[in-house]
Amino acid sequence: MIDEEPTEKTDDEEVAESPKLSVDDVAKEVIAGMWGRGQMRKKRLTEAGYDPVEVKAAVDKIFGRV
Repeated sequence: MIDEEPTEKTDDEEVAESPKLSVDDVAKEVIAGMWGRGQMRKKRLTEAGYDPVEVKAAVDKIFGRV
C-alpha cells in the first residue's frame, strides 16, 4: 500500500463539508441579500446544496405569502 500525503482542501471542498443551515436560516440570509439576486442566487443556492424553490417557499412563508 502506498502512503499518500494529505492534500490541502480547496475552498469548494471546505464549503461542501461545512454543516448545512436549515432552509429557514437560508431564507433569512436570502432576505438579507447574502445570496445575491435572480439567477445568480439560484445558482449559488443550488451549488451549496439547497433547493431554490424550497428556499423561496420559506421566504414567502416569512412574509406571510403562503
